[in-house]
Amino acid sequence: MKNYSDELLEQRINILNSQGLSTYFSYIYDMIAEEIGQSKKILEVGSGAGISNIFLKQSVFRTDFFAFPEVGVMGGYVMESLPFDAETFDIVLAIDCIHHSKSPINSIDELLRVVRKSGKVILVEPYVSYLSYLPYKLLHHESTTWNYKPKIKFDGLPEYTDLASGDQGVSKFLLREFKKEHVSNLFVLMIKYLSPISFFATGGTTRLIPTPAGLIRFLIKLESIIPQIIMKRISSRVLISIQK
Repeated sequence: MKNYSDELLEQRINILNSQGLSTYFSYIYDMIAEEIGQSKKILEVGSGAGISNIFLKQSVFRTDFFAFPEVGVMGGYVMESLPFDAETFDIVLAIDCIHHSKSPINSIDELLRVVRKSGKVILVEPYVSYLSYLPYKLLHHESTTWNYKPKIKFDGLPEYTDLASGDQGVSKFLLREFKKEHVSNLFVLMIKYLSPISFFATGGTTRLIPTPAGLIRFLIKLESIIPQIIMKRISSRVLISIQK
């Protein structure tokens, strides 16, 4: 049985070797690069096997629980407790990792702590919608909860007994929390619902489908003209930018 670090390396290899999947992630990271802009001090948590260094030109300090020194990822970092002073970074990235957190609220609090005022925390996460719920529920090894609620808010550092576990419903929970009145007036929030078809058409990082890059580009272009009010109900992914 493969351990999780081997799975992360396999995901990187799959992205590099699949034209459709590589095209999809290029689209995602182009949006992230636009959000980053000219910022210089960039931290990434939950970097995995350094997928972002395939697509992002900016210099990024990449961290993860595991170390992948061959692709510039420093190990021993957990998102709920980062060893950095407050307001150290211009940008903090968390791509497909917050839904693995044992306490998503603690993680978001910590990312906001280490980003400077007027800086951004940029998240990309799975999103459970009317369209994506069943594919995630039936085909994904992680949990898929329609109305996710965290069990507790940790006062200390949570134990990670299964690093591969996660819940696809975390992003919906976070968006509900962000929109509460006592929170929403603290930040500028940008939300973009994504990929009702294009992500699933690639098979994802673990169930590859040999979809041509041209078809993925066509699906992305088609999705881009769907109004966000509809995308919220059918998307499979979401990009969230929180300006502090």
